[in-house]
Amino acid sequence: MATQDATELVVAGFGNVWVGPYGTALPTTPTANPAGFNKVGLISEDGVDWSEEKTVQDFMAWQSRYPVRRSLTDVKLKITCALQQWNEDNLIAALGGGSVSSPSAGVYKYVPIADTEQLDDVSVVVDWNDGSENHRLVLPKANATEGVSIKLQRTELAVIPVAFEALGVSGSDLYNYYTDSTAFSLAS
Repeated sequence: MATQDATELVVAGFGNVWVGPYGTALPTTPTANPAGFNKVGLISEDGVDWSEEKTVQDFMAWQSRYPVRRSLTDVKLKITCALQQWNEDNLIAALGGGSVSSPSAGVYKYVPIADTEQLDDVSVVVDWNDGSENHRLVLPKANATEGVSIKLQRTELAVIPVAFEALGVSGSDLYNYYTDSTAFSLAS
């Protein structure tokens, strides 16, 4: 039974988001920088939203007006944040693919996903720290799934919103969470 313990509270005071091509070796600890991943850089002060949506089907019986059984039919895991740094990797990640070329010296051109292409499959790592405790969420396979609406105005920083939704991979978890927090000690 849980006791009231303020040491088990988490304040995500600092963190990073990393994006890599799907198939890149995934980290399995909550600390080391993930090799082969690009750090997206500065993120808005709102941080990162981690949401898991479940769809549950109720089964009714003739003899009961209450459900007698439930079945989990669908799980969606989504990571959203607003990227403050404008660069090739961040724009491609947020828009789900495309490419950047240099048609002439000092000029760069983004080309969106072609009609014949699909969304890029990527792996996403979200790290955050609370003092000396480290936390890491790893999505082995994901896509940028939402439209991007960028506000360009004189009095606000232009940010690139991104939403990554996890994809299922046969024989793999939808996501993994790693931490070195002693609150997760198996002996407790």
